[in-house]
Amino acid sequence: MPSLPAFGLDFPLKKEYSSFDYYALGPLDSYPDRLAGENLGFYSSEVSKELLPYSIPQECGNHEGARFVEVPIDETHVLVFEAMHRPFSFKYLPNDEFEIDEAMHMDELPPSRRNHLTIYAAMRGIGGDDSWGAKVHPQYELDGEKEYSLKFRVSLKTK
Repeated sequence: MPSLPAFGLDFPLKKEYSSFDYYALGPLDSYPDRLAGENLGFYSSEVSKELLPYSIPQECGNHEGARFVEVPIDETHVLVFEAMHRPFSFKYLPNDEFEIDEAMHMDELPPSRRNHLTIYAAMRGIGGDDSWGAKVHPQYELDGEKEYSLKFRVSLKTK
């Protein structure tokens, strides 16, 4: 079986739920093969800031080592995604993976109807560390034969 790009769950959320707080590596994005330079801490962001304006839309916005993600849904309530047993990685973007993969230019991305919070048990690295297009090093690939599990709690809390 070939390598997997990632193993996780996507949660389409209302477009109005655009801000979020998290405890993970940040404030910039991080990947299994791109951990140096980011610090574990509490950060706040907006969905619009996570989709980076590359000339060709591509992988972006991932945060490794997440303990929790909080998404305010109104003035008094917060939707909380909390890691159980071990940290997860996540991204919160205005478009889903398929829309990003299919677009050849940023202006080809469809208008966002929902934001997408994706929580991952595992994600492969992004490669490209010695040249554009360089493959992911073997230790950062996801074995398609391996079992992966993802355990987290979703709760609604009052601010």
